[in-house]
Amino acid sequence: MPVINIQKEIEKYFNTSSLPQDGQPTFVVFTGIIGSGKTTIRRESCSKGYVTLDACEIFCSLTNGGHGVFGKDFFDEMNAIGAGVLDRAVQEKRNIVVEQIGSEPGVLETFVAFTKDLGYKLDIRLVECEPAEAFKRHVEACQNDPSYISAYNAEPALLKWLLDLWNKIKEERGDAEPIALKIAIGKDAGKDLQAIEKINEYIEKLRRQTLSSFVDRALRIAIEAHQDQKRKGDGSPYIIHPVAVALKLASAGFSEKVIAAALVHDVLEDTDYPEEKLLERLAREVVDIVKAVTNDGSLSWIEKKEKYIETVRKGPPEAKAVCTADKIHNLESLLVVYEKEGDAIWVKFNRGKDDQMWFHEAVLQMLKETWSHPMLVEYEALTRKAKASFKGR
Repeated sequence: MPVINIQKEIEKYFNTSSLPQDGQPTFVVFTGIIGSGKTTIRRESCSKGYVTLDACEIFCSLTNGGHGVFGKDFFDEMNAIGAGVLDRAVQEKRNIVVEQIGSEPGVLETFVAFTKDLGYKLDIRLVECEPAEAFKRHVEACQNDPSYISAYNAEPALLKWLLDLWNKIKEERGDAEPIALKIAIGKDAGKDLQAIEKINEYIEKLRRQTLSSFVDRALRIAIEAHQDQKRKGDGSPYIIHPVAVALKLASAGFSEKVIAAALVHDVLEDTDYPEEKLLERLAREVVDIVKAVTNDGSLSWIEKKEKYIETVRKGPPEAKAVCTADKIHNLESLLVVYEKEGDAIWVKFNRGKDDQMWFHEAVLQMLKETWSHPMLVEYEALTRKAKASFKGR
C-alpha cells in the first residue's frame, strides 16, 4: 500500500471558488433516498463554489476507483482526510456541500444545530425520485460500476467528522455539554465509584462511536429515568445495562434509532417515565421498538414472558436487535455474578435458574426462526455456557 500524503490529499478539495461571495458561508445538504440521483445533481450544480465533503469520493480517489466497498485499506487515511477537509473548510468559512440519505431522525437535526452554531446558512435540497426507479438505479450502479459506493456507507463517516469537529470547537470554547450521571453513592462507596468509572468509560465509547445529538438525548433520558435504580444481580447502577446494550449495537453498526431505543428500552417497563414524553423527546420509530421489547407487568411471570416472545416475534428487525443485545448483556452479567455467588443469586430474581434458562432458550429459538445476525451466534454460545454453568453446581 503506497504512502499517502494526507495534507496533499486535503489540498485537492480547495480552490478560491469555495469562498462565499456574500460573507456568510453556505452548507448545502442534498438529501433523498438511495439511488435518487443525489450525487449526479450535486456534481452538476455544486462542482464549483463548494468544498465537497464526501467519504465515497475521498475513498475512491485513494483507491483509484478500485474498491466498491469500504475496507481496512485506506479507511484510516479516508477519515483523516475527511476530518482535515472539514476542519480547514470551517476555519476558512468555506461553502460546503454534502449528501445525506434522510432516513435517520437525528441526522438533519445535527446538520441544523451544527450550521447554526458555526454561523453557516443551511440549504437543504431534496432530490425526489420514485422508489422503484431509485432501486433500479442503485442495483444497476452496484452491478456495472466497480467504484460505486452508496451514501449509506459514507453517511456515518460524515457524521463522525462533523461531530468530532463540533465537539472539539465546543470544548475549546468551554461550552461542551458533559453527561452528568445521577447516581447515589451507597454504603459500598468503593464499589459504586468503580461502577461509575465503568459507566463513564462506556458512555465515552458510545459517544465516540455514534456522535449523535439524537442518541445523546436518549442517553440523558435513560440516566434521568434510571437514576435511583440498581441491577438485581450485582447491585450496580442500572444505567450500566442500557448503555452496554446500546454500545453493543453501535459496535455492530446499527442505526441511531436502534441505539437510542436500546438506551431507553427499559424505561417504559421499569420506571414511571411517561410514554407521551418519550414520544415527544425521541420519535415514533424509537418508541415502537421500545414497546415491542417491553414486558406487560399486569401478567404473571410466565404469561408476560410468553407474550414478550410473541411480541418480539411479530416486531420489526430493530426490535429483535435490541432484544438480542439486551439478552446477551443480561447473560454476561448473570454469569459474572454466578461465578462469585453460585445458586445464592437466584433469591434476587423472581424465578430460579430453570425458568431463566427456559426463557433464554425460548427467546433464542424465536430469534433464530425470525431473524439472522452474527449477534445470535454470540447469544447462542452464551446460552449454552450459562446452561452448563448452572448444571455444574
